[in-house]
Amino acid sequence: MQPLDLERHRDLSGIVVLALRLLRDHLGVFTALALIFVAPVTLLVDGVWGGLLADFDASVPVVVQVVGGLIDTLVVVPLVTAAHVVAVCGLGRGEAPSVPRSLRGGLAAFPAVVLVVLLYVLAVALGLLLLFVPGVWLLVRWYFGTQAVMVDGRRGPDALRRSAELVAGHWWRTAGMVLMILVLGTLLGVMVGGPLALAAVVVESGALFVIAQILGLALAYSFAALVGTLLFFDLRARHDPTPTKDAAGALGPRGAHNHS
Repeated sequence: MQPLDLERHRDLSGIVVLALRLLRDHLGVFTALALIFVAPVTLLVDGVWGGLLADFDASVPVVVQVVGGLIDTLVVVPLVTAAHVVAVCGLGRGEAPSVPRSLRGGLAAFPAVVLVVLLYVLAVALGLLLLFVPGVWLLVRWYFGTQAVMVDGRRGPDALRRSAELVAGHWWRTAGMVLMILVLGTLLGVMVGGPLALAAVVVESGALFVIAQILGLALAYSFAALVGTLLFFDLRARHDPTPTKDAAGALGPRGAHNHS
């Protein structure tokens, strides 16, 4: 297949359209890469521990919601993102995305990724608690830590510095894109999971409600991972003056634009 030109400038609408196109063209692969991590966590945390599978009217305890949120933030989203980065880099080399290959790459890098994500979350949380604005600033500035690990081979604080390098001079543009990722990802998740959730309420089925959650989260996380990775490459193309290589191999010459 023709390589996807990743090393090029794209405007915000171009990034979103390309992400949606990739999701459409490789729906099975990208959905699987998200479901593999989202499904068991949501099933066990909300369904079993939260009691939704046993009782549709069960009120999920706050502690379950907090733990579920932490697992999503520190484990599920980083793994989904890492696997998607591997798949997107493969597309940049003209390789059809593969679930096994993407999973192997994502899981192999997980220790390095989770360290970067943990540093990121702690720094953003501290910034939000202290004066709020520093937290928002860091949230955008260090948003691409996972991509820096997967693509540039950076580790620990160096991955966050790499993200900061790329965002420098583009903070407001990146902030707008991050906000768009959150909004559009949520909307896509609601579009998929919403009807099932409504049906679950009508028939009072906890199992159906959990399935709706799983599908909605999987699509939202997949879309966010794709847009974030494409935006990372856009910033990389704007920042780096010479062609570069990703951690898994050459992505091809920067100048070979194919308008993908």
